Amino acid sequence: MPPRRSEPGRCYGALTAFSALVLLADGGDAFAQNAGTSRELPPVQVSGGETRPHKKPALARRAGKPVRSNDRIVVDPTATQAPNARSVASGVKGPPGMASEITVSGEEINARPFARPGEALEAVPGLIVTQHSGEGKANQYFLRGYNLDHGTDLAITVDGIPVNMRTHAHGQGYADLNWLIPETIAAIDVRKGPYFADEGDFASVGSVHIGLIDRTKGLAQVTAGSFGYHRLLGMDSAKVGDGSLLVAGELGTYNGPWDNPDNARKLNGLVRYSQGTATEGVSVTGMAYANKWNSTDQVPQRAIATGLLDRFGSEDPSDGGNTNRFALSARVAQSDDVGL
Repeated sequence: MPPRRSEPGRCYGALTAFSALVLLADGGDAFAQNAGTSRELPPVQVSGGETRPHKKPALARRAGKPVRSNDRIVVDPTATQAPNARSVASGVKGPPGMASEITVSGEEINARPFARPGEALEAVPGLIVTQHSGEGKANQYFLRGYNLDHGTDLAITVDGIPVNMRTHAHGQGYADLNWLIPETIAAIDVRKGPYFADEGDFASVGSVHIGLIDRTKGLAQVTAGSFGYHRLLGMDSAKVGDGSLLVAGELGTYNGPWDNPDNARKLNGLVRYSQGTATEGVSVTGMAYANKWNSTDQVPQRAIATGLLDRFGSEDPSDGGNTNRFALSARVAQSDDVGL
């Protein structure tokens, strides 16, 4: 005869009856609480965000001291910003809108060694600047892994003047920075990414805004290097009226390692008068630049393999370029009673 299985319903009924007997024996205290011993939670009051007037500024808190729940902490971003020391023509830089916006100072830029003016932009993290077809052609730029050609997708300005050329035979947005004197850079403001509509057509990958200095100490410099590299630099500023006059000049030559020397000859000049500050001031800047060079361009691999050309040889020694650039700009800044 098979063993008899216990029925679950009978077990549950026995447990229920036992629990009822325990509750009755306890006098029914489990069903009710004494009114005299009941406790109520404190009321919660939600305020509408009104601020209490402060008679005097609160004292600075020590690090690690707990903050009381009825105190309000107000953070003012403008209170932590350093005083504006930007040049007159560069204007005032607004607060950053994204983490990809950075500013690189002129001191940091000129602490880096570089052979070409365009390489000063490599102070920007992720930006690579290369050169081909001679020392007078615009650099080729790479940012965040994108090939920006000669500036097609990188908007560049110097003292607020656009450098990218909208119409150019080599490519739209051609940006030649060989006329830039790195020692005159005050700061570089960088924006990365296609998020800023105010930057215009050429800022698909980013933008670089270069500001120039207003004044400097006298500087005379002579540099010589390999492959016929020579550079003469002179710059100084003097007080004129209520402002200052800045004058800078540069002369450079370079041959490179090529069988047909680059024979680059560059002449560069800058004259600038500034008065006042970035928010209340005026500046007038004039720049002139001339460059002439030979160009050793790409050569076929098969010509090198067969010994027809050396690695540093040239197919056409007549290749080269001749470029000039002249610019005159002015800026007037004025603020109203509320600082706008």
